[in-house]
Amino acid sequence: MKYINHYRYLFVCFFLAILPFFALSFPGIREYVFDNFMVSAIYNGVIIAIYITGSLCALFTILKNISAKDILIAQDASRKNSILSNLNQVLFAGEPKQCDFNLLMELDDNVSTARNQRLSFIMSCSNVSTLVGLLGTFAGLSITIGSIGNLLSSPSDVGGDNASNTLNMIVTMVASLSEPLKGMNTAFVSSIYGVVCAILLTSQSVFVRSSYSLVSTEIKKLKIIS
Repeated sequence: MKYINHYRYLFVCFFLAILPFFALSFPGIREYVFDNFMVSAIYNGVIIAIYITGSLCALFTILKNISAKDILIAQDASRKNSILSNLNQVLFAGEPKQCDFNLLMELDDNVSTARNQRLSFIMSCSNVSTLVGLLGTFAGLSITIGSIGNLLSSPSDVGGDNASNTLNMIVTMVASLSEPLKGMNTAFVSSIYGVVCAILLTSQSVFVRSSYSLVSTEIKKLKIIS
């Protein structure tokens, strides 16, 4: 139980990261995703790549923060950690382990800077995935509008008393609706991909921020005793 509590942010963030892939285990969702992916494959592929990048950044950051917290608790000078800018090797090098307050202030600033940069990157991934989804939406809508315009502007060969020609016109119009409907499908599918990925990345950023709070708390404790 202690192990689970220690890595709780990592586990929750990992669950959020793999949630879309876990959802594919449900037949209805899997069928929908596989059937509609190629409708806007370029936009969906870009969104998925952005999502994977943002998720990996979130997981890596939380793991580094957990390691940084352990280093600060143990006052370990032998381990390296990019979150701490390796300042722990200077802080805890002396005997007895008396921390320099100025170094602690510098360490706190470095952690705050790293937090802002990582959170900014993850949120940028979230925003870009939404924008790519919107781009796919506009592309799909433009296809729809263009197809409807072509359909309405096409000449009609129907005679007023010719039932056969009327039936042919109806069949032709119904067949011509496939292109506008394809454009609408592109619009909605790309929007769904973008919004879902943005929601999950934003949720992961919450736990990344919480993991940084753990490091900041340990630094504050060291400031008090220094």
